[in-house]
Amino acid sequence: MLGSAALAVGAAACRHVGLTDRRHAESASEKVYLEVAERAERLARAPYVPRPDDLPNALRDIGYLTYQEITFREDAALRLSERFSMQLFHRGHFHKGRADIVIQGRDGSQQYVDYDPARFQLGDDLAGQHFATSIGHPGFRLHDRRGEFLVFLDAAYFRLRGSEQEYGLSGRGVAIDTGRGDAPEEFPDFTAFWVVEPEDDARFIDIVALLDGPSITGAYLFRAQPGLSATLTVRCTLFLRKPVETLGLAPLTSMFVHGSNGPLGHYDDFRPEVHDSDGLFLRTVREPAAWRPLINGRPAPRTSTFATPGLESFALLQRQRRFDHYIDTRARYEDRPGVIVDVGDDFPAGDVRLYEIPSPEEYMDNIVAYVSPATQPPPNTPLAFSYRLSTIADEPVAKLGQVVWTRIGSAERMRYVDPPIPGRRMYFVDWAGDTLPRDPSAKVTAEVSASTGDIVEPVVEYVAKTQGWRVYFEHRPLADAVAELRATLHLGGRQIVETWLYGT
Repeated sequence: MLGSAALAVGAAACRHVGLTDRRHAESASEKVYLEVAERAERLARAPYVPRPDDLPNALRDIGYLTYQEITFREDAALRLSERFSMQLFHRGHFHKGRADIVIQGRDGSQQYVDYDPARFQLGDDLAGQHFATSIGHPGFRLHDRRGEFLVFLDAAYFRLRGSEQEYGLSGRGVAIDTGRGDAPEEFPDFTAFWVVEPEDDARFIDIVALLDGPSITGAYLFRAQPGLSATLTVRCTLFLRKPVETLGLAPLTSMFVHGSNGPLGHYDDFRPEVHDSDGLFLRTVREPAAWRPLINGRPAPRTSTFATPGLESFALLQRQRRFDHYIDTRARYEDRPGVIVDVGDDFPAGDVRLYEIPSPEEYMDNIVAYVSPATQPPPNTPLAFSYRLSTIADEPVAKLGQVVWTRIGSAERMRYVDPPIPGRRMYFVDWAGDTLPRDPSAKVTAEVSASTGDIVEPVVEYVAKTQGWRVYFEHRPLADAVAELRATLHLGGRQIVETWLYGT
């Protein structure tokens, strides 16, 4: 279980300001946010109009290497306060879209950020090209005295990192029809940003964003605070233009190719593990800690749904922190953060869903986790809620033993039966932690279950090398039926480890 200090959300941090409260807004950030929420409401009542495709041809078809040569001049950074500054991205290659960027002054003034060629070095391939100031930018990045910590770039994506971390997984404003299968996923855009100038002594910075898409509009107020653990408090108001099949709130997007969670497939890779995240963490008022290892190698995408009444937090975490598990000096996967989503008291009740896409490529985000609300608001009706994202490296000391390994193999190798039973699999799950008993004779018992098929002869043993405990068991599936597996360890009638979850 993650430490309460890492997961706690204060009421003030997640308090939502209603649409009717603009006269009583406490700050310039709130005033802009409420104005943008009213604008989003008006947009939701009108047909969707996509932004014009105005990217110059000289930028439309450039390759990856040409785009990489385009760099922002650090001396051209836009100074926002003594602590914070902003740099801009150039349009081109994959980054074809445009978002309006406005600096919201402390005095109430607004300065639109036009494209300025003097801010960029274009590189050899684009030398001599001239672009209109109206082409704008696809996004921006924010820096404090310790370096870059937050990026908004493309659609409704953003990335957050702590001061000693690498960028890894992404957050998203909202997910529409993710994992539906019979229809394409929709990607609404942050079409405009208001970056609010902070006071010089402020340790945080506010960003207001307008969301627009074919099925949804919305207003967001982000409060970003950099540090060893960076945080992003999010307040938003969404308006559906029309009902959608799947509405995903507070979504996280990540990558898992292969690692210690199986694997189900073979990857011809010199690196032992390749992933930005290796598991989904869940915490509810009833379930203090549950861990679902991420999976790659299935023949088709898979959505797993977890009933989470009384949801407090969910996270995509990078638990494996040792360099020798990756041996990649460039990607530095061991330094990529986990991100925890702590939900506010006003967050809609619903289920957590995990969408896993088979992928052999580390350049593709193939993992999405989000909350699917139990009910959707009618079109043009506000859905207002709040949550907070926090980046972490090493997790706090756990009160329950944590899952450290999930290994899967042929049951025929371990328990021969005649005649053979197709599909038999052996599962090995290891937990470790300072709170687990060190006595090999301790009466630790396992509780293992499967939604379909049979669990055969679970065995619990102490692992001296890790000072942890292991359960291994056989699962005999029911034909081709999907099974959700679940395992815990108990001592004296008390659960001593986080719950292990797995989907076949």
